[in-house]
Amino acid sequence: LNSIADEIRDKNIRLQKRLDALSGSSAVKETGTDDLSGNLELLIAWAKAADIRFVKMEPGQEKIEHGMKRYLITLQFTSTYHALGQFVNSVEKKPQLYSIDGLYVEARREGRVEAKLGIVCTIPVKGK
Repeated sequence: LNSIADEIRDKNIRLQKRLDALSGSSAVKETGTDDLSGNLELLIAWAKAADIRFVKMEPGQEKIEHGMKRYLITLQFTSTYHALGQFVNSVEKKPQLYSIDGLYVEARREGRVEAKLGIVCTIPVKGK
């Protein structure tokens, strides 16, 4: 049963990559953008790559400090420890865009976890 699930997951990933290439939806291209929606798309793409499905994504209020817009984004999701680690690793590879503000993890059955993650998204203010 696990091998069938792995095979389906692998096919899904390959198909999603092909679809992204054809539709240009990977236009975010791991660089982020100068608006919040583009950066949310990047987080969603990393979550998909790590096989994470969000239960809730909640952007907070905008704060402007030192010529930068900062948004606290709260994510809730269920996952595995491995997928959670992969996603956090992706976020931490872009310190100019994101920083982890908090992480709460609760163990569930069969190696699953329920997580709540706070990420601060930083975007330069245009004209600064």
